Amino acid sequence: MKAELVLAASAVAVFATPVQGATVSLSGTVLNSCVLTLPTPGLLVPDAQGTTLRSDAGVGARAATLTVAAVGASPSLSFSAPQYSGPSGVSVDSVQYAYQSAGSGASRGFAATSSTASSHLIDVFTINGKIARADGFPTGSYGMTVDVTCSQ
Repeated sequence: MKAELVLAASAVAVFATPVQGATVSLSGTVLNSCVLTLPTPGLLVPDAQGTTLRSDAGVGARAATLTVAAVGASPSLSFSAPQYSGPSGVSVDSVQYAYQSAGSGASRGFAATSSTASSHLIDVFTINGKIARADGFPTGSYGMTVDVTCSQ
């Protein structure tokens, strides 16, 4: 039995092949892309005094959510100044929005001007709005919009 083991070891040594080498290459192309979606539209409701419509307080109020899905460089979001819509001839005192990012931590308190915010490649922004009118709101439908664009 001992002789067989020695023979087997000798055979392996004789038939061993030399070490071979190979170069493995990996490559790829990145094309910057950013997709914004609005899975939850906001809902404005009157405050207790009836002088402000807002999405961050009150029964039935709901913030809008904006999702960011990007590839490539970290995205930057540009928010336009808010625009008001309402019954013909009804003017308002102010239209403002605020946002908070769940990922990048970008945030802004209520304001009426445009702004920019950094975003993670995958992120969710909560956006609130409010419309103020010292004399209260006559019957009608009221709304506001903020245009958001993504650049990289």
